[in-house]
Amino acid sequence: MAIEWDDALVTGDAEIDDQHRMIFALAAKLQSTCDLYCDQADRIADAVYGLADYTVEHFADEESFMHRCGYPEASAHRALHQHLSSRTLKFVADYMNGEEMAPETLAEFVTEWLRDHILAEDVRIVAFAVRHPIA
Repeated sequence: MAIEWDDALVTGDAEIDDQHRMIFALAAKLQSTCDLYCDQADRIADAVYGLADYTVEHFADEESFMHRCGYPEASAHRALHQHLSSRTLKFVADYMNGEEMAPETLAEFVTEWLRDHILAEDVRIVAFAVRHPIA
């Protein structure tokens, strides 16, 4: 599965969109690292950690954005982030503990989840923020 950013995922907020693009880029990097360096565990581990860490960092930034604009559904949105974060961190822990799995499945999982999340949830945050500008 090719992991590529799609401009249909643009929310309209430059910072959020840049962070989403970065997650897709890190996922693509993980996938290509697995393809090119399948025998180099350190490179793969770095790519796994990079994707997981940045995803969690992005969620914190997005939650701060929701707080600043007074987004009324922030608690429910935060719960969605926590769900993906916990699944991602479990994947990382399982991988690092030697569980039998293909690390590129993390890249596919995160980008598929994020694609759906952007279209269903993140666009609503940005639309709300446009109607209720941050002071």
